Amino acid sequence: MSTSTLRMIAVAFVISECIGTFIPGAPIAFRWIGELAAPLFLLCMAWSMDRVRDRKQYIFCLYLCGVGMAALNLLFSVPSLFPSAGTAVSADIFTTLFASGSMILLYEYQKEHPEKKGMIWGIYAAWQLGGAAVWCVLSEVFGVSTAILQLIFTICGNIFLAEGSFLMVIMGFLFYRTKENGRVLRFFFCMICFVFFVNASTGVFGRVLSFFGSDVVLVVAEILTGLSMYGTWVTANFSLDHLLFHDYQWMMIAALPLLLLCREQANRPARKRANRAYLSGALYPVSVYLLWFLGNYAL
Repeated sequence: MSTSTLRMIAVAFVISECIGTFIPGAPIAFRWIGELAAPLFLLCMAWSMDRVRDRKQYIFCLYLCGVGMAALNLLFSVPSLFPSAGTAVSADIFTTLFASGSMILLYEYQKEHPEKKGMIWGIYAAWQLGGAAVWCVLSEVFGVSTAILQLIFTICGNIFLAEGSFLMVIMGFLFYRTKENGRVLRFFFCMICFVFFVNASTGVFGRVLSFFGSDVVLVVAEILTGLSMYGTWVTANFSLDHLLFHDYQWMMIAALPLLLLCREQANRPARKRANRAYLSGALYPVSVYLLWFLGNYAL
């Protein structure tokens, strides 16, 4: 299976996710299937980094797409423009792809300039953590809306505020680092899914952090990791209701067979690969906004 095919499968999973999110009365199973989309998109992005003609241009395109979707998400959240909309749009996988791709670019750059390694990652960490701190202040102290903050920090390229947050961003980076070793790829992917499962099934991270007695600590931890922590300590351990209907991101483990089946076809012309990548990239936002419109205004 080529990465082009994998992208189209990922778009189909996105459509399933949007049906479950926006279409009234849709079974929850549509959202379960949608959880498989992000790992597929991340793998395709990571493996494309060695084949694109210009990595910087490729990452910049992902950046522009992410900012564009963040702007549209903000537009569609304005009550005066869409007064009868029952759900908002928050999907923007481009932010995650850009954040992972940027980390890959930095990794390759520091390999070429090892003397700058400490400085590069120090500045990067300060920028990312500083952005997350500013988000917390603007959100918790000043009450700035999530849609506005999402646009601001998409423009800033913050890895903690991308869709899925840090764990999903690091997944894309690890896909790149393990592209030559399927066994290591399986290990890291399963470990990330295991972290999501443990958090959803036991709430252990939220339980531990709750001892600090501050909601701010939990909010910061959620932003930095992408895990749901606030209030998880009141959830019963291994509650099927919670695992299946409230915190089910761990289900992306089902994407593993597709990840392992993926093999890029080296003899496929570069232009043909690019055209398919652009097609799947265009289908993603079209699917999201079309189904949002159908769910809120046509059904």
